[in-house]
Amino acid sequence: MNTRNFEKDYPDIITGLEKLRRVRVSDGFVNRIKKVLIPQLQVASVQNVWPLFSFRLATSVLLFVMLMGTGVVYAAERSHPGEILYPVKKAVGSIKINLTQNPAKKIQLRLNNADQKIDELENAIDKGHSGEVQKITSSYEQEVKRATSEVKNIGGNKEDEVRKVEKRLDEQTQKLEDLQKAVPTNFVPDIKKAIE
Repeated sequence: MNTRNFEKDYPDIITGLEKLRRVRVSDGFVNRIKKVLIPQLQVASVQNVWPLFSFRLATSVLLFVMLMGTGVVYAAERSHPGEILYPVKKAVGSIKINLTQNPAKKIQLRLNNADQKIDELENAIDKGHSGEVQKITSSYEQEVKRATSEVKNIGGNKEDEVRKVEKRLDEQTQKLEDLQKAVPTNFVPDIKKAIE
């Protein structure tokens, strides 16, 4: 198959790639990608590859990543500590936060992560994984600290955002207090620490 036939057979791919080629991104975005995403990927060097083969490879990889990547990310969202996809879940969460420029949205993402930690905590307690409970409560505390420290980065009217954060933290504290009442006594100190 030569390049001309490919262009005739797959005009939508060619059009999409041409649009991607014209996209201009800011230096700040490029630097964030380099700082966050590149270290998490293993990059293989491909040299002296036939141009059409590299185009096919790039198209195939792009399609594979789009189709499979979304499935893996979707599956990872439901993973828990100790499971195979849990590192993917953590990496995706970290990437989302690091690529978010709006401080209010960063706070909400961090509070969402804290909610996930509470769900993970319930799961670990149900399964009797006492070693995981301490790690999860520690991660919860870190997310809450980071969320509350992000408030200072908000410009303008901070009071509204502070109220939203306080409301979410109150809800999370209530969940933790309810959980504390229902768990075996060996888990209570870790949950108390998270509540404080």
